[in-house]
Amino acid sequence: MVSQKEIDEIIEKIESDYSVDLEAGNYDKVAEYYHPDAALVHAGNNGFVGRKAIGKTLAAFAQNDKNFKATLVRNIIAGTDAEFVIHEGTYTSDSLKGKQLPYRQIFKKENGKYLIYHDEFTF
Repeated sequence: MVSQKEIDEIIEKIESDYSVDLEAGNYDKVAEYYHPDAALVHAGNNGFVGRKAIGKTLAAFAQNDKNFKATLVRNIIAGTDAEFVIHEGTYTSDSLKGKQLPYRQIFKKENGKYLIYHDEFTF
């Protein structure tokens, strides 16, 4: 069984790598952090399904803003053998001028690797 500490370290590494790729404009690489059937949801507005649509959406989003910073609130382990991790946090960026907004991601383990299966944010 995977410990909470191990899950926190795994998700922290994924989030760190994701942020580096997003800031660098590597949007195709960012899309690879998502499950092929993933959903990206802008709460109360719209959603996008699949890596290609998510990559295009994140590219447009990130090109209009910079210096994203995410802060972990908690990781919740779910399923047998930590099949899912519910990751909750807040984020800010230049355009938010210090305001913190919530986000939630559900990671699904496939072939021993965690991929974002559901990504929900407010803006």
